Amino acid sequence: MKEYNGQRLVARDAEILENLEIELGESISRTRLVDRDRFGYSMVKDGVWSLSLPDKDLKEVPEAIFGLKSVKLLSLSSNRITKLPESIGDLKELTALNLSSNRLTSLPESIGELKELTSLKLGSNQLTSLPESIGELKELKYLGVSNNLIEELPDAVAKLKQLSVLDLRHNRLTELSESIGELSNLMILLLSSNKLTSLPESLGKLQGLRKLYIDDNQLPSLSGDTTEIEKSFLVDFGKYPVNTYTSVLTKLRRAGCWIQFS
Repeated sequence: MKEYNGQRLVARDAEILENLEIELGESISRTRLVDRDRFGYSMVKDGVWSLSLPDKDLKEVPEAIFGLKSVKLLSLSSNRITKLPESIGDLKELTALNLSSNRLTSLPESIGELKELTSLKLGSNQLTSLPESIGELKELKYLGVSNNLIEELPDAVAKLKQLSVLDLRHNRLTELSESIGELSNLMILLLSSNKLTSLPESLGKLQGLRKLYIDDNQLPSLSGDTTEIEKSFLVDFGKYPVNTYTSVLTKLRRAGCWIQFS
């Protein structure tokens, strides 16, 4: 055991915090478990349970962090990190990782080694794609990659059977694979501000979907009746030409899905 800022920790974790303090030029205070994204760390028993280092002008992930083998939550949001090292895969106990608002252009394949991960936040970076290994995150429930440069999703995303929220807003998607229909637990799908010209027929299989945002794309217009459609909970698209687009929306509406058109 070793003391750090008045708290007794396992020696390894205390030494890591000391090293991070030197690198950051300021001490790291203890926070409550609920303050996930507030600067500081939280404890469970005598070990570091979460670590949050937002807005610290970090250009790379401090190497010392990878020694926190039991850390569950890691937030490095709002920095200037351009690359995530392969050693991120060493943090086997992680359940939540927040790397939003950085400058990442890619992710290492080792991201798939984070088998316990349930939440992955990657919004507001410069990602152009996601690695195939993303499909190894079998426990993932939330995947946020809004405000990036992604043009297509890997088919491996269809392996994320526990996924309930998928945020793809503000990217460059031109199409979605039919494999999207395999995400049987998906409840919220956010596709606003992409370049989609159609929707996969398999989307209609997602009977548990409760919110679908498809506004600001290049999808077929529903003429002047959009307001009427938005106000209706269950919609009859019979007056429109029968095609995959209207068929999919009809199935989702009748299953109780709320759809954002504009």
